[in-house]
Amino acid sequence: MPVQQPGGRGRPSPGRGGRRGESRLMVEQVFADVAAGRAGVLLVDGEAGIGRTTFLHEAAELARSMGFQVASGRCHPQEMDLPLGLVRQAFDSLHIGDIASELPWLAEGLEGAHVSSPALLGVLIELYRTLEQMTSRSPLLIVVDDLQWCDEASLRALGRFAHEGAPPFPLAVVAAVRIDDVAGHPAAFEDATAHLPRTRLTGLASGEVEAMVRDVFPEEPHPDFVDTCRRVTAGNPTLLRALLQELVHQGVSPADATTSVLAHAPESTARDALARIDRLGPDAATLAKAVALLGDGAELDRAARVAGLPYDQALVAVDALCGAGVLSNDYRLTFRHAVVGSALARFLPVGTVTMLRVPRTEDPLRGRRRVRARRWRSVAWEGSVSGGPASSWIWRN
Repeated sequence: MPVQQPGGRGRPSPGRGGRRGESRLMVEQVFADVAAGRAGVLLVDGEAGIGRTTFLHEAAELARSMGFQVASGRCHPQEMDLPLGLVRQAFDSLHIGDIASELPWLAEGLEGAHVSSPALLGVLIELYRTLEQMTSRSPLLIVVDDLQWCDEASLRALGRFAHEGAPPFPLAVVAAVRIDDVAGHPAAFEDATAHLPRTRLTGLASGEVEAMVRDVFPEEPHPDFVDTCRRVTAGNPTLLRALLQELVHQGVSPADATTSVLAHAPESTARDALARIDRLGPDAATLAKAVALLGDGAELDRAARVAGLPYDQALVAVDALCGAGVLSNDYRLTFRHAVVGSALARFLPVGTVTMLRVPRTEDPLRGRRRVRARRWRSVAWEGSVSGGPASSWIWRN
């Protein structure tokens, strides 16, 4: 079946300009490769709430308009150890009938083909043949959400395509990855994705933020109000939507440029942030809560004392929080999204706040500043060689 060329090449989809328009162009390039009879793969990454799932839906709609079959799958942490779980989801979404009768090799693989099993190679060969047969009728797009939680066997299938070159049939794979989550199978994930083309979704532009504000408020928004909403959320659509809904609920007027937007940081943002931070481990979670109480710009030494962490453990926790996009990579501890820090400070449980509080008169550096400076000078050199974000704190404290 011939593939229709994407219409409006170079024109971003409605409401998505800038970097999102560039990402859409990369998707169209993958589809153009498919039109030429070659397979193509693209990774789309971004932080939580940035719009990866919406982007995948748009890619799927574009593919359908071009005559593609579209299969889909979403990976879950609870299914990371289910062999070929993603592959099974993709075929289920095509409604091809009973898997056991239509694709016996897949049913058998689900039962016994573990990653270390020689039988898995045979399953992957059958997968290749099945995809080749399916794409002889019309091209196929497979969209995958949250690939970082993919099972290892499915990652190996993707890795075979990546390392052995694009298979000679019209297959496209567009997969979304969260940059603020740890991969369930790090080695297999890195092996499968290291050499794949990748694009990153970033925050909404000023015009897009203004459009969302106008959709929510009947009043004419003040430009400073719009700028503040964009700044405190970094243009993250999910954070922005939650903030605007809370502002409406509190009766805040967008025409007032002096409105303290952060004073109305929503509780839902705090709950989501806590759930995400807790996955980084107890040290990172405690340190993030301490920074929320101290406020942006806190020094690492003081935050570590408030959190009750030794300095070296706090350094590791900071690296984890920076890597997950919770804190900005700067020597002063600052939340990447100011609205997240304010929401945490507003809605932390009373017990947690009491546990973290320290007397304001206590100087956490008193009597130890010179000792610590000498102690960490050599560590700073090692950190700077490794390029770790923590090295910047050590040099400046």
